[in-house]
Amino acid sequence: MGIFIVFHSKTGNTYRLALAVAEGVTAAGGEAVLRKVPDAAPPEVIERNERRRQTYRQLQDVPDVQVRELPQADGLVFGSPVHFGNMAAELKQVFDRMGGLWVKRALVGRPAALFCTNETLHCGKEAALLSMIPPILAHGMILVGVPASAEGIDRYGSYYGAVATNEPEEGNLVVARHLGRRITEVARRLGDFHE
Repeated sequence: MGIFIVFHSKTGNTYRLALAVAEGVTAAGGEAVLRKVPDAAPPEVIERNERRRQTYRQLQDVPDVQVRELPQADGLVFGSPVHFGNMAAELKQVFDRMGGLWVKRALVGRPAALFCTNETLHCGKEAALLSMIPPILAHGMILVGVPASAEGIDRYGSYYGAVATNEPEEGNLVVARHLGRRITEVARRLGDFHE
């Protein structure tokens, strides 16, 4: 099972959740394929902020997402920082570039899951996750959430996906790992449904 984890991260928090999702995928016997959505900010803006500069350097070895390769995935997980209760513009642009895949119905039947991070406690995490759901459904993908039975969901997660405020705590990472395991198991059960 090849699970693509497509994420945008400015300060490293979303990247940390992406790595935890990848751990869950691997624990379930899948192959985690990390793909970053590049930062659209000019280099001088990134250089002025130490955390953004460090994250930019950390992500140098993670390949940029290529829309054309997404149909190779058995499942997709999308992650973003929260921007005013919405996904980041960079991730939205990836969804906007997926029109050709929609025309070909190339992602119908693929399971998809979501995660996000924000800087303040009440900053719209669930609203951001909800903003990512329409493209998932428009492509005919099957949305995979986090069930109430998942460890830590009552305090560290959302039914809509894995979340964290600021730097993820261990409880947030536990939920993200659960999400990675779950999408891998769902992809395995779906088998070749999408082919």
